[in-house]
Amino acid sequence: MLGKLFPVEHVKSIEDVDYDRLLKSGFENFFFDYDFTLAPWGELRIREEVVEIFRYLKERGARVFIVTNAKKERVDHLKSKLPWIEIYWSVGKPSIKKLKEIIEDKGINEKKSVIIGDLFLTDVLVGNRLGMYTIMVQPLLWKTLRAYKKVIAFLSMILYGIFFFTVGWVFRMGTLMSPNEWKKSISDIDFNGLLKHGFKVFIFDFDNTLAPWRSDEMLEENERLLEDLRKKATILIVSNGKPRNVKTDVEIIWKSYKPLALKVKKILKEMEFDPRKTVVIGDQLLTDVVFGNSMGAYTIKVEPIKKEEAPITKINRLVEKIFSKLIVKKPCVSKEGNDRT
Repeated sequence: MLGKLFPVEHVKSIEDVDYDRLLKSGFENFFFDYDFTLAPWGELRIREEVVEIFRYLKERGARVFIVTNAKKERVDHLKSKLPWIEIYWSVGKPSIKKLKEIIEDKGINEKKSVIIGDLFLTDVLVGNRLGMYTIMVQPLLWKTLRAYKKVIAFLSMILYGIFFFTVGWVFRMGTLMSPNEWKKSISDIDFNGLLKHGFKVFIFDFDNTLAPWRSDEMLEENERLLEDLRKKATILIVSNGKPRNVKTDVEIIWKSYKPLALKVKKILKEMEFDPRKTVVIGDQLLTDVVFGNSMGAYTIKVEPIKKEEAPITKINRLVEKIFSKLIVKKPCVSKEGNDRT
């Protein structure tokens, strides 16, 4: 039950959601909460940025819904501004009864649906109960908002913070350890497809991803693959290992301390690359995938080249098994899907 209180994604605002990736991953239906998500609580106005997001989704064939616990008069003003949006009020979240009726009536596939809201006790809970992809945003506050409304929003954030820093971190780890794709080896990855989807930077782990553990030489097929990919994109190798004499023109960052991402995020910022247009590829969930997900990259988990690995890695594998039941299915742009190998 506690796991259903935790979102798959947590972003600052609806503007920070990667709608393009969600659309390319096959999501067709987008459900938005209203109060504190699209507008401050009690305000009868909506930002132009919200209208642009809705228009963007609609133009790409997605269906957009507003589902709120507020009464009809709170959202009546949207009918003239957004006549092409389906609006439902008094839905009674976190009860799934009315939302389930809407889903059945509209012939909606829950697995291809996203729900976005600011409350984990209502929006996130109802979305997870229905099997949707859940995204939680911070409550929207305006300077003109009355003090008591801000207090309510802050209390919600504090409650979420308490949950997050106690039992919540367990479920957060499950999300962080969930890759967008599972592949047997890097040769099975559709790099051309990823390039077409706008990914510009590819970050590879070294040991047991490009080369056997402790080796100074990459597998020949991996070396050829990197050489070809370098002509089309920027490539980095990021390893927790000590510096070694590896013959390659690709820049290698040794002692990177994955899953910490600060060092690499700084490098990407200096290179003026968006982490959301970056792909991280590695053989470990606890280091490579967590590292990639924590900075907002697209993550791909591959199988280790060989069974031989460092003692610390064997401990990591045990931790991965403990959290394996909490792993969720993430948006995937690959046609082959993201089913585990």
